[in-house]
Amino acid sequence: ELIAVADYLIDLHGGGTVYEIDPLSGYVLHKAADVLEKQRKMARAFNLKTIWGTSDKLNGRTLSVARDYNVPAIYTEFGGGGGFKKGIVKEYIQGCLNVIKMLGMSGGSMAPDRCEYEVEDHRDESGHLQRMLPASCDGFFEAEVSLGEFVKKEQVIGTISNPFIQKSIPVYADADGMVFLLRAVPSVLKGDALGGIIPAKKSGRVTII
Repeated sequence: ELIAVADYLIDLHGGGTVYEIDPLSGYVLHKAADVLEKQRKMARAFNLKTIWGTSDKLNGRTLSVARDYNVPAIYTEFGGGGGFKKGIVKEYIQGCLNVIKMLGMSGGSMAPDRCEYEVEDHRDESGHLQRMLPASCDGFFEAEVSLGEFVKKEQVIGTISNPFIQKSIPVYADADGMVFLLRAVPSVLKGDALGGIIPAKKSGRVTII
């Protein structure tokens, strides 16, 4: 009900205790051109490292409610792994103030543009973090890459060690791109998301059809 009567929506997220996430602002690829353009401007104004436009087909979340009511909306992801991180809170406060200034609701100048990558990813499941890089078995996950690192498809990005069968199983990148999500808790069950890759390029903006 609150979203339905809003003029704009900013939904702030983090990786919780289970994941760590490279800073990004995102939005759904709305079918209404005017709403989509407002969302692009909001995401850029928030001024995080990566901007990620994703599928408009995912339901049951704040952004799908905003989508249905044509409310321009963005969400952000940053940090995680447990604990309070004052620097991330400071970044989020500044990001919200930037959007407020961009919308003409407050005076003052915005911070210099720090966005490095813009991706619009039209694949049906893009943006569904919980389904990314599912564990093939129970065990203990150890990453061999870092947040923000660029990888190639089929590159080994970590291993799952299973002490019961005394075996280490490699985890492969499922796409070329930048690692933006990594599991912070080593223990995993089969099907748990281990990480995520945004199909970004070092050259900047890219569109995935």
